[in-house]
Amino acid sequence: MFHTAKNRILSAALLCISASVFAQGLPADPTFEVRPIITPGVLEKKSSTALQSLGIAAEQGDAKAQYQLGMSYLNGLNTKKDIEKAAQWFAMAASQGDDRAQVRLGYLTEFGRGVQLDINRSTQLYKMSSEQGNTEAHARYARALELGQGVQKDPIKAFALYRLANRAGEQLGEKGVERMNKILTSEQKSRARDLENKIRKEMPTRY
Repeated sequence: MFHTAKNRILSAALLCISASVFAQGLPADPTFEVRPIITPGVLEKKSSTALQSLGIAAEQGDAKAQYQLGMSYLNGLNTKKDIEKAAQWFAMAASQGDDRAQVRLGYLTEFGRGVQLDINRSTQLYKMSSEQGNTEAHARYARALELGQGVQKDPIKAFALYRLANRAGEQLGEKGVERMNKILTSEQKSRARDLENKIRKEMPTRY
């Protein structure tokens, strides 16, 4: 019965291409599609009931479960650590707009952990997550804007996003603010503060 349900899910074209997608470029409106890796047989052998339930929900397309399962594989929680599997589950959740999965997959892509290193792709993932109000993504996208990694340099926007991240207690944001405070002019800082206020009013804050 479980096999039948799983086949229906897969045949519905929810997730249909292999992990080799990671080696390709990110389209303008990116959608990540990968096959679920955990099979029913594997799930049944797991000692953790919680992990079994999480895996079933993830295979059925629950983005939150996919993100949580990715974190389980990333950190080796109740299962063997496997960064490649973590990246695939993050990709599935990211394809559904989960901002936490987007920033986690962005980090793995930036440093080539479990996926092919791709700075352009990681920056786009950070941008997507940041636009949803993810505070860690604010700082990571700001870093890309500061250095021109996968995007044109924009110190004004970088400083604005660093400030937003810093407000939320992100250490990367604090360090970015300290660093850019030393190099930006007073006029640039003023423009960045104006932009920060504009972004803060328009952008959702989830975490």
